[in-house]
Amino acid sequence: HLIRPYTPRDLLDVLEVWESSAREVYSFMPESFWPVERKLVESEYLPAAVTWVCEIEERTVGFASLIGAELGGLFVMP
Repeated sequence: HLIRPYTPRDLLDVLEVWESSAREVYSFMPESFWPVERKLVESEYLPAAVTWVCEIEERTVGFASLIGAELGGLFVMP
């Protein structure tokens, strides 16, 4: 297991974890919600946060984002 700082090369893996996890929790959201929210995660939320990525066997399986001293998000691959 490895926990390390997020880098821009992690973007696609982090978005995959976010969407897979969020779709499990928010399954009631309409399909039209996901492309809009994904773009916000990429362009607004991730740049505003300090993010840490969790890897197992070189595969991204989760991440946590801090906004100041608060946990802004915690996502784990289902």
